[in-house]
Amino acid sequence: MRRCDELQTWFAEYLGQVLPAHQRRELEDHLSFCPTCSQLLAAERRLDQLLAAQPLATPSPDFTLQVLARIHRDGTNRVDW
Repeated sequence: MRRCDELQTWFAEYLGQVLPAHQRRELEDHLSFCPTCSQLLAAERRLDQLLAAQPLATPSPDFTLQVLARIHRDGTNRVDW
């Protein structure tokens, strides 16, 4: 049986309906007896709904140029994730 923290990494795929069927069944079985994971999934579902209801921001026409200028000005051309 998988641990809660591992199953919780599946929540986004589950909510997006792209979790493979065997993992979906395993997660749903787990949710049937784990109130902690059920509550966390409900909170993530609600957050998804709230974010989906927000309008998308429209960047300014010169957004890309501003970003590139800042990268050049700061002397870096890489992104550290």
